[in-house]
Amino acid sequence: MSANSERAAADERARERRASIQARLDALVGGWTRLAGQRAWTEANLAIVRSEITDETARLERAEAHIAAADAAIARENRREGLAAAEANLSRLQARLTSVTRKQAAADRAYRAFDTHYQEASRRQVDALRDIVNPLFARMHANKVYDSIGFGEGDDLLRWRSDIGGRSFDPGRNFSQGQRQDLALALFIARARSLGGTFFLDEPVIHLDDVNRVGLLDVLRASAISGRHRTNLVVTTSSRAMARHLIEKFDRVEGAGPRGDGIPILRVYELRGNGRDGVESIERYPPPS
Repeated sequence: MSANSERAAADERARERRASIQARLDALVGGWTRLAGQRAWTEANLAIVRSEITDETARLERAEAHIAAADAAIARENRREGLAAAEANLSRLQARLTSVTRKQAAADRAYRAFDTHYQEASRRQVDALRDIVNPLFARMHANKVYDSIGFGEGDDLLRWRSDIGGRSFDPGRNFSQGQRQDLALALFIARARSLGGTFFLDEPVIHLDDVNRVGLLDVLRASAISGRHRTNLVVTTSSRAMARHLIEKFDRVEGAGPRGDGIPILRVYELRGNGRDGVESIERYPPPS
């Protein structure tokens, strides 16, 4: 490399270094201007600027401390307000709970009173019904098997029970099919007599033997006589023998003629024909006067 080339390279490096130094100097001057303003660059002014920076830093630290304290105070206030709101909400909830508790207690008292009244009223009704069912059920059987028909206790009040020799039996499990039908029929007739109105019985004796059939006819006759002013029983049967036995039973009853409204205690109609050709009704009892 020639001397000229080396001098040129050295000049280039010198220029680059001078430019770097100038840039650093410009930056330093700019920083000094921002910190010191128009004051000259001297040791005394540098000390003043350093003191100002220290004071400003202290002020910033104090400001940061104040901000942190303010943030803490705000957080405490928010917690306090939140706690106050929670306490107010809790107070409302407690008031509602107290109100609901009072209402629940009142509802419980009302329920207990209703349950007591219901049990007493049910007991009176079932006792009255039992007083009717027992003789009806007994008269349907020539041979007495069960001493009495009654009800359960408590929650089983409406469950029928039968008694024999001081022991209780469940008709649903211990009665024969015929005995269950007799009990259902006795209940039906007892309710009919207590409610009044018109009630239908279809072939009520079909499951009975001859002896117990007579007992049921006695029950029907007794029911018709005792409830003749408020209860009507409509009995349907395909048995002429049963119709004849009914007529015989009622024909022998004293005062079996027409009641005060002119309606006889028993009327027997025979229906002839079919649905296609028509049905004819013939009154068989009472006989024409």
